[in-house]
Amino acid sequence: MKPWKLTGVDSLAQSARRQTLSARLQSGLLAAGATLCLGLATGCVSPTPFTLKPEAVATVHRTDVRSYVPQTELKAEFLQSGYGAGGGLIGAIVDASVTSGRRKNAEDRVQRLREEVRDVDFRTLYWEAISNAVCATPWLKVELFAPLSSNLERVTAPTVAQGAALNIGTDYYLSQDCRVLVVSTGLGFYLQSQHKKPAAANIVAYHSTEIGKPDGAQAILLWTTNGAAAFRQAASEAIRESAELVRHALDAMGGASTNTSRPAQIRAKLLHARGDYGIKSGGVTMKGQIIEESADRIIFQAGRGPIYSLPRREVEVSPLTK
Repeated sequence: MKPWKLTGVDSLAQSARRQTLSARLQSGLLAAGATLCLGLATGCVSPTPFTLKPEAVATVHRTDVRSYVPQTELKAEFLQSGYGAGGGLIGAIVDASVTSGRRKNAEDRVQRLREEVRDVDFRTLYWEAISNAVCATPWLKVELFAPLSSNLERVTAPTVAQGAALNIGTDYYLSQDCRVLVVSTGLGFYLQSQHKKPAAANIVAYHSTEIGKPDGAQAILLWTTNGAAAFRQAASEAIRESAELVRHALDAMGGASTNTSRPAQIRAKLLHARGDYGIKSGGVTMKGQIIEESADRIIFQAGRGPIYSLPRREVEVSPLTK
């Protein structure tokens, strides 16, 4: 396998722009963000399968991997305005103004935490962790792992002329209420000479334990206490768990089964909204399988699709009912 280098990557950095699932499927970057993961978990059906057919796996003789992490620093999730829906141009102007204000407020809240963790090179640590997971996946036959901090480029015919391609796109951010660190990663796999759409795709997401009961600026204070010790611990766990999630997703994509998994139904909070927007942050019920479980974390696959690493104490588990 050819070595990858990080030299000069930062000069390409651009802020990540959230896109719809269909747009990201077309471009090869599946998704990032709690809202998108929530949509998949609750019945939004992707036109792309989660698992390759055995005959497709057998054709893979080399794979070039591109891992996109466009962020140079921690972002803050915010809710886009929908007040002006159906209001024509005036409504669109209202929504743009409200959304802009919410974006600024979210960025202002998280700025203090950013200042405390300037020394945390999340991207480099993340790339080191997932590159090990990706390159250790036998069926991929990885030839090249390329970490990129630019926005995603569309997969074209030349991209897959010599072999398969795997796009991995990642966002990391604090939830709307600032209580949870989320790392969301989309994977899109393209077979050789088939660039128009992924042959298989999936999303994985890590959710940290809630920092405490307060939200907003008060939650930021908790994250920054003692030199941002809580955030540093969560970031380290997020990187480690994300590598595990990527490994599980690739195993599933290649058709491998996990003998230790067990069917289950869980209820978990995937959307951590702010109360001042009047949105309830209740749990979402999902049926699927528990892949791994410990006293601290649970790795759960919803159906045969999205895979989550969630804090065990914040997840309700019950036997899977028909």
